[in-house]
Amino acid sequence: MAGTQIEIARAFMSTYAEGDADGLLGCLLPGWVVHERDGSASSADDLAEITREHAAAFPLKRFEYLQELEQGDRVAQFVRFTLVHSGDYAGMAPTGREVELFEMIFHRFEQGLISESWRMTYPDSVREALADGEPGA
Repeated sequence: MAGTQIEIARAFMSTYAEGDADGLLGCLLPGWVVHERDGSASSADDLAEITREHAAAFPLKRFEYLQELEQGDRVAQFVRFTLVHSGDYAGMAPTGREVELFEMIFHRFEQGLISESWRMTYPDSVREALADGEPGA
């Protein structure tokens, strides 16, 4: 994928929102990992699978860039996602609920692609966002 670092970071977000796992993978250098707040890491294959699962369970997604910053080989983005739960997800039948997530993601670039990322999401997961406000949750 060709483009500036900001364009590639934006493509990373938009391909996720569109459910385009192959497009998302095209933004990443082989060996890419994302480091999570809890110390775990996910691979490109893990993220492609999540993208496919979310496309089926949340086909209606919107996202908004709240802040972006590029410096040297790094791009930082603060993004708000709004998802509508209209398909089965993690054993949960569709609720029709609209959930909001906020994400800070930091990308490091090499050879014109994202080589490594660090991410913090609030709530911690889509599952947690869906559980908020549910009886017994």
